[in-house]
Amino acid sequence: MTWAGRFRRLAPVTALAYEAVEFDTQRLRNPEVSGIQYQQGTLQGYTVRAYVLQKWDYACAYCGSKDRLTLDHVIPRSRHGSDAVTNLVCACYGCNQRKGNRRVQEFLAKKPTVLKRVLEQLKKPLRDASAVISTRPALHKALGEVGLPLTVGTGAETSYIRHRLKLPKSHVVDAACVALTGTLKGEWFKPLLVVCAGTGRYQRVRTDRFGFPKAHRVRVKRPFGFQTGDLVRYGKVIGRTAVRMTGFFSFQHKHQNFNVKWSKLTLVQRSDGYLYC
Repeated sequence: MTWAGRFRRLAPVTALAYEAVEFDTQRLRNPEVSGIQYQQGTLQGYTVRAYVLQKWDYACAYCGSKDRLTLDHVIPRSRHGSDAVTNLVCACYGCNQRKGNRRVQEFLAKKPTVLKRVLEQLKKPLRDASAVISTRPALHKALGEVGLPLTVGTGAETSYIRHRLKLPKSHVVDAACVALTGTLKGEWFKPLLVVCAGTGRYQRVRTDRFGFPKAHRVRVKRPFGFQTGDLVRYGKVIGRTAVRMTGFFSFQHKHQNFNVKWSKLTLVQRSDGYLYC
């Protein structure tokens, strides 16, 4: 809702459209649940597939590839494995073929680190799905009170439209496919990515693993006119900074940190709780 207000202040927005994502937790836990609503329809199967892809970050669980992704049964169906989401992983076509009807313990016997990660990820609960389901009605109500025409699309419809138009999986493509009725034309450009990063912590004392205090946070939030999270320029490079009372700040650029004196930094944008890239 914060960004809906920002967009309305920056541009003449005349209508709103949002994706009402919903996961059927009953079907996620038991895909073989009976009922004609689960057996027929053009969008059949998209709910489980979308959930598994999101759970494994749209990458192969075995090699990390993002090409030709399929769903693989950890315990093969030929060995009485179920279709439950706890037995499904995201796998590329090559890994799926090489694994065959072997169990994941046999397939990853020479990769214990990967095997441990896969088994831990399989036990991930449905907390995210529950959070999405519980907040969806509140978001729908809040957007409806804005006063603009509101178009609602579902996650299954968005996925179906993307597959029908043979478009790649990305956030910007999904956003364009929400409640889309026509076709998409033109070239895709690189969008502005916005990530919620917060504005700091309330905890004033850092503790060790036993719970004993080991350091205290400074009470001055902006030493030398800067604060943690500010976007700054160092020479011709722009990055984020973490302040220190010594005057030598941590400058982050492309996942690398450097210690830079505060006088060599130029403020580009104040920290507002978001990261832009």
